[in-house]
Amino acid sequence: MVEINKRKAEHHQAVEISKRIVELFVENNLTIRQAKTALNEAKKSLADVTIHPK
Repeated sequence: MVEINKRKAEHHQAVEISKRIVELFVENNLTIRQAKTALNEAKKSLADVTIHPK
């Protein structure tokens, strides 16, 4: 049960990061390349959390 809650929290965090990237894209008129770079960095951070759970 704890593992399920942890996964839900990680998913929620990923969704929030994605939403924020979209907001920044619109607010700051980012290029597609800049948005992709930001998304890839966010994915790497999330992957590190997922690969190395405590």
